[in-house]
Amino acid sequence: MTPFLAPPGLATEAIQVELHAPATCGDAPAFFGAIQARSPRVRPSGGDPRERRFAADITESALGFEGRLRVVDPAGQNSERTLSAETCPELIEALALIAALAIDPDSAVTTGELPAAEAPASSAVASPAENPAPERREPAAPPPSGAKHTPPPLTWLLGASAGVDLVFPDSLFFPIGGLTLEADVNRKSGFSPSVRVALRTSLEATLESESGSASFALTTLRLEVCPLRAHLTDAVRLFPCAVMDGGVLRAQGNDVQGAQTHVRPWWAAGLGGRLAIGRSSPRVDLEAGALVPLYRDEFRFTPDEFVYSATGPAFFAGVGIGFVL
Repeated sequence: MTPFLAPPGLATEAIQVELHAPATCGDAPAFFGAIQARSPRVRPSGGDPRERRFAADITESALGFEGRLRVVDPAGQNSERTLSAETCPELIEALALIAALAIDPDSAVTTGELPAAEAPASSAVASPAENPAPERREPAAPPPSGAKHTPPPLTWLLGASAGVDLVFPDSLFFPIGGLTLEADVNRKSGFSPSVRVALRTSLEATLESESGSASFALTTLRLEVCPLRAHLTDAVRLFPCAVMDGGVLRAQGNDVQGAQTHVRPWWAAGLGGRLAIGRSSPRVDLEAGALVPLYRDEFRFTPDEFVYSATGPAFFAGVGIGFVL
């Protein structure tokens, strides 16, 4: 840190500064610099246990960021203040102003308003008796319910997936690969919708019959709508999803006289779950679920020789990787 030189004859106070916040918010030296920019009466800590300690804790919230500033006075007079803001830089500036006013009530106040306080201070900020605090602007009141808020950030992810589909009753086993595009509302609350579209195509699966064999291939466009999520940890989230498949099931006769190829519609709907691991690129997804075919066609070699009909459930499982656009 660059050594701080106070103006000649100006009494200064050494303070200890702590900052616990997401990496994008900065670090403790940057927070000290924001305080120092507002009050020339502050200087870096000299390691004396009698120095006041200013500890700021910042976390992401549903509407932006929330910060708590604790002023710990070794003499026993402590205080705490909680603020919120849409962006972390705004919150850092507001917390720095509160800290500067605790040190020097004559600190310059910027023209911008402080973010609305989420909780009242646990005790008043101490001020020197000989320097009564000037009139200060009160924190802005929370906006009315009809006020316009900045919408939560929307994250787009492009990825690829690989997995298997198992269609009953004859256990057609389809190895499947696909490309995925996802729109994700990125916020901390449980109601954080995510929508994914996946273009999926399979390798061929084969069934044997009396006259020969038939190979099947599945191509679908899958829609997954996940209105809720559970935050298992900061980097692991669980998405319960409604799943809809639309596409085609292609059947081709093999080793049979007059072999034909037929393409039939494939519609299915069901439920699934996705476990997302990681908050940035690359993100790994594990998913599984079950579908019920809505369109059931039959495949025959002859009118009397039945080959297959998708009448049972279709189970799926896979793994994917996604990159933030």
